[in-house]
Amino acid sequence: GGRPHTELRLEHDPGLAAHMLSSLAQAARAAIHLEATGRDAHHVAEAAFKAVGRSLRLAVRQDTTGLPSTKGLL
Repeated sequence: GGRPHTELRLEHDPGLAAHMLSSLAQAARAAIHLEATGRDAHHVAEAAFKAVGRSLRLAVRQDTTGLPSTKGLL
């Protein structure tokens, strides 16, 4: 969409996880909405990064009909 925005809820942030995800959204000009919970800060950050990575993989994969989009469906 070209309008970067980050909405994060990290129950425990080991340090720079929120900053890194916000910077990624700004650089990619993307919206990232993420919630990660857990007892260990390392595992919370790890889950957040994995979720973003999996979402990005789905967003950029090529399909026989082109890039996936919700345009006209919502």
